[in-house]
Order: sequence, then C-alpha cells, then structure tokens
Amino acid sequence: TLSSSSAASDVYKRQTVGHPVSTERCIDAFEDDIQIVLNDCKNVYVFFDDLPEEVQLIVANMMFNMGRPRMQGFIKFKVALANRDWKEAALEMQDSRWYKQVTNRANRLIERMNNID
Repeated sequence: TLSSSSAASDVYKRQTVGHPVSTERCIDAFEDDIQIVLNDCKNVYVFFDDLPEEVQLIVANMMFNMGRPRMQGFIKFKVALANRDWKEAALEMQDSRWYKQVTNRANRLIERMNNID
C-alpha cells in the first residue's frame, strides 16, 4: 500500500514547474518508490526474500532502473537466481540490451554479482 503521502502528491501535481517541494514530501515519494520496487521484486522473483541481501540490492537496483515489464523478460537471469548461480546471473546481465544502454551501471552491478560467495 502507498503511504499517506499519495494524497499529498495530488497537491504537488497541480503546482507549476519550479514550485518548491518539501523535504518531507521528497522522502515520502522516495519511500513510496522503494516500496513499489520491492513489491515488484517479490512478484517477479517469488524467492526474492530468500536471496542474499547483496543479490536483493542488485535486483532492486535493476528493477528500479528498468521496471517490472522489462525485468520479467530476463528469464535466464531469473533461472540463474533461482539456482543461486551468481556467475551465470552476471553473464545474463551482460548479455542484454539493458547492458548496452547503461553499461557503466551494469558493469558495477555485474561486478557486485560476481563477488557473491
């Protein structure tokens, strides 16, 4: 569920560009976004909570960047995660259009995935 900040967001939607946004509203919006990402991770990867924390952080980062529809297309990546094969997951991350689009970000995440024990 979204926090009470959702009602506040309606007020901000009616404001002109450049209207100041409170720090509290920024934090609320960020927390809402994080909750949406985590829910999407758990929906796409039903085993998400069983993954090591570092893998959860990598997957959440990718989900935030790509969104649920694109992440659902990473079938071989999902299989590698389910098998806890972090090296294969890293290879699948590199073998993607996403990698070509955000190479610097992808390389950082791939390096982290390759370092999972």
